[in-house]
Amino acid sequence: MAPADRSRLVVYGVMSLLGTAIISSAMTHQRGIIPGIVAGIVFGAMFLPILAWGEWAETQYRRHPWLNAIHFTVVYFIVSVLLFPEHSLLRSAITALVVGLIFAVLFTVVRRRQQRTAP
Repeated sequence: MAPADRSRLVVYGVMSLLGTAIISSAMTHQRGIIPGIVAGIVFGAMFLPILAWGEWAETQYRRHPWLNAIHFTVVYFIVSVLLFPEHSLLRSAITALVVGLIFAVLFTVVRRRQQRTAP
């Protein structure tokens, strides 16, 4: 991996950690300490492989396109909880899992079609 690529991953990791802190504090303010801690743990676990093992994580995301859906699932869950506070956490989680599953299937289908049509 070239140095420019490495610095791009470090910048992405730092921005991800800042986003994690902002979202966790927003969740703590709106829903309480437990959902805020859970949001911090989930987002931290999601971005840790990219920050710590950038090359390996990038290879895995290319090799397994459905892994990209994990990001969308977690982001959709957090956004759903923040935008619709009247919904229960369970309802938001189930909705996020369904949306994540749809994205995982779409990412996999698109990647396979790209591989078939590549020269």
